[in-house]
This record gives sequence, structure tokens and C-alpha cells, in this order.
Amino acid sequence: MSDCRATRLGLLVITTTILSLACGGGGGQVSLTAPIPPVQATQTNMMGGNWHLQLALTNIGLIELGGSLAVTGNNISAILHVEPNTIPISAPAQCLAGMDVPVSGTFAGSSLIRLTSASVNGEVIAIQANVDSTGTRIVSSNFTIIGGCAAGSGFATGGRLADVTGTFKGQMSSKKNPNGLSVTATPTQTAADAHGIFGLSGNFAISGSSCFSSSAISGAQVIGQSVSINARANDGSTLTFTLETTDLLVSSLAGSYAVSGGMCDGDEGSGSLAKQ
Repeated sequence: MSDCRATRLGLLVITTTILSLACGGGGGQVSLTAPIPPVQATQTNMMGGNWHLQLALTNIGLIELGGSLAVTGNNISAILHVEPNTIPISAPAQCLAGMDVPVSGTFAGSSLIRLTSASVNGEVIAIQANVDSTGTRIVSSNFTIIGGCAAGSGFATGGRLADVTGTFKGQMSSKKNPNGLSVTATPTQTAADAHGIFGLSGNFAISGSSCFSSSAISGAQVIGQSVSINARANDGSTLTFTLETTDLLVSSLAGSYAVSGGMCDGDEGSGSLAKQ
């Protein structure tokens, strides 16, 4: 046999073997194409932190909720509260005021979340919402409340607030100081406690008062948009600030203060502090 005929015979044998395997020869099938992995939906990177939710009950009123929300994989958990500085607290929020509202849920899609609260005073809240691409706002949302004093349904809005951290400056009126007070606050937001309430540390520098020039934060609660601060002034008095953030970026704090103790006992006023 010539070398040329031997080469052709060898190629024929190899080709026949490959075709036999591809068509199931040898008792099994062999795929000549690698399997394509399934496409996984991209989950929105929802951010944990201090969240504010506004539940608008159709023909009833608003419920303003705030508190700590955490995301672990596909699981979402939160402890919410009626925001205490929303005054007056609406009638539908009354049966939840001052109470922990534990909430849990999961991602039902790349951006769709479903949340359900524990029963609090016989009231259960179920929320279905989409999270925007930043992971900090909810959109296209609806909710239902079963039982309690606010049974009904409606639409929810809200999102994650920036930390109450930085330098805030502004003017506040004063009943005892006609020219008002110039206030500079330097708070730092601290981690949430077991009830989902964030704290603050820091100081206030105050000019215009005939009684004190500085104060240190001795206690604080940050619940959604509500910011409540007790500060010990350098004359021994206590300043109580009742504030609210004006937007999710916390670009300013607005509200009132009152003084107890010291020479300026009974002083009070209001104003706003802008973030610098």
C-alpha cells in the first residue's frame, strides 16, 4: 500500500469515529457544543440605613414611618416607627405611635421587593414596591393595611436618608434674645440600637444667647426624617431640639428648640440649619 493510500484510509477512520460519537454511537450522546449558563437577573443593590416611608391611605391620611433597614442577600429586615416629629401625628398612625414595627421581606425580582410587618395592635402592613437603580428610593409601590385603626390601602413613597453627619449652620429665633441665635451643629450619626433608632454624638456652638455659648449632645434619636436632640449647655441648662430633615439628602434640619434650667429657662425658638 502506498503512503498516499494509507493517509487517506487513516483520515476516513478518524472522520467515521467522530460522526459515530456525535450521532450516539457507542451507546451515548456527546454534545459538540458547550452548555450555555442561564442568565441571572441582576438584583438592585438596595442600601441599608435610615429609611423614611410615607404611606398615603386613600381618603384617610398619611402614615410617616422611619427606622433602620438592613439587606442581607435577598432578605430585607427593618424596625420602623411612626416618626415622632411629624406633628400632629395623623389619626391612622395613632395606633402605631411609640411602638416598634418589625418588618421583613425579600426581593421578588431584580428590583421588586415585598415586605410584611408583624402584627402591631392588630395591624399588619404589606408593601410591594420597586427599588430604583440607585438602591435608595422606592417607586411604583402600593400597600395594604389589614386590621387595626387604619385598615385600607394606598401608595407608598420614600427612600434612604443620608446620615445626619457634618456641619450645619443657621439662625433660630429666641423668646429671650431679640436678635435670635446663630447655631453651628457638628453631629455624627451613630449605629442603630436594637429598636432600629439611630443616635448622634457631637456639639453645638451658639452665639447670641445671654446664658450659654456651647452645648454637647447628651442624647438623640434619628427616626426617618425626625431628629430629636438633648444637649447639655455650658451653663448647666438642657436644650431640646425637635427637628426634621427637609429631604433625603439631609441638606438641612428645620424645627424648634426649648431650654430648661439655667438663667434662660423657658427660652424657645425655631429656625433651620443648612448643611455646609
